[in-house]
Amino acid sequence: MRLRQQPSVEFIATSDYYDGGVTMSKKKETSDTLPMLKTVEQMSRISGVGENKLRDLMDNGDLEYVQNGNRRLIADSAIWDWYNRVKTTAVKEGA
Repeated sequence: MRLRQQPSVEFIATSDYYDGGVTMSKKKETSDTLPMLKTVEQMSRISGVGENKLRDLMDNGDLEYVQNGNRRLIADSAIWDWYNRVKTTAVKEGA
């Protein structure tokens, strides 16, 4: 018998004002996989680059993105391309 993996569900604690206890309510279903294209907020959390910095890079043409309505979506390859262009190579001492 094979078991199917169920999507993980995130719960948050909310205060119950009637008896002072804490109840658990379902927040949303989350998936273990991320989409191919990510929003600025998602890419910021994943990459560690701030949201404003990502927007500035897109505005200046330094970071590729896809416009979907009024949302800008970023591919993983775009952030790696930017990283490889701007990274500073470490220099060994005594070399």
